[in-house]
Amino acid sequence: MGKEVGMRRVSLFLFLSFVLLSQDIELVTVFERTFNDTIVDVIFDTATVTVKEAKVLGVKGLEGRDEFEIVKLEYPKVVMIGDTSKKYKGLVKSIKFLNKKGEVIKEVELKIPGEQCILSPNKKLIGVRKTYTVGTPYQDLTIYDLDGEVRGKFKVKPLEGLLIADDGSFVVYGDQIGRIPRFGSINFYDSEGLLLKEIKDAYPLPRAKYIPDTEVVIFLVGGSKFGSYKEGDVEYPKYATEVVCYDKNGEEKWRYVLKDMQPKGFANDYFTYPYEMIEFTGDSLIIIRGLSWDNKKKAWVFSTDGELIKEKEGWEK
Repeated sequence: MGKEVGMRRVSLFLFLSFVLLSQDIELVTVFERTFNDTIVDVIFDTATVTVKEAKVLGVKGLEGRDEFEIVKLEYPKVVMIGDTSKKYKGLVKSIKFLNKKGEVIKEVELKIPGEQCILSPNKKLIGVRKTYTVGTPYQDLTIYDLDGEVRGKFKVKPLEGLLIADDGSFVVYGDQIGRIPRFGSINFYDSEGLLLKEIKDAYPLPRAKYIPDTEVVIFLVGGSKFGSYKEGDVEYPKYATEVVCYDKNGEEKWRYVLKDMQPKGFANDYFTYPYEMIEFTGDSLIIIRGLSWDNKKKAWVFSTDGELIKEKEGWEK
């Protein structure tokens, strides 16, 4: 299970507390650690212990309980430390794996800039992608579980985007790093690193997401030319944006062509919190946000099976 925390400033204390899940018991600080850098994220987990063990850890409010009774405690399992420099602020530079006593049992350090940390949707797995070396046909990807154990080491295509599913399968997509002219593709791998399918000549925008609690992924890709527009005396082509849904094997489930959405590769740059280009709502709807060809903010709402429910101006839900 996972909980997010906001970014903490340098030298603030991170209070790591256990919460007894089976009873309404006072929250106590069992241990306290100081990290001298920005905390980007914390992943919590649960541990099953006896009342006796919980008392040793410092949990209060257990008086009169049988010492062999089983209880569940919530505790911080992984802490991600961010870079504090102005240029690379917030990029993950260290991943610390903790045990239920708050002890660091393993640390993975990342080189900033270049190396990248990626979480699966429900934060069950953590991927670390190494810096691309110009001239090589691959990048190194290592996937860890929440105990810091290596689930797999893979050599993947050097593309801009990466998604990791909770089951360990993953997708590498986008333009090839450092290649001119552009070459875009979408590549689906299983949890053993086997390339299942490559979709060539695809130009996905730099945001894609798994539909929650599935291994089904939504892409926005640049579509076909359908017209033109003018800026001054210069005429430019218009291209559609296509919303495409694939399963974990790379098989297309559905596709919808949005002629009114500009397929800008940098489109996410103009989004501000809490808006995202692709968002899933609790009622199984998909919200796609972007700019129309008349430069208005618009949102398109889809069902998870690809039916356009509505479109509207503005980015609100």
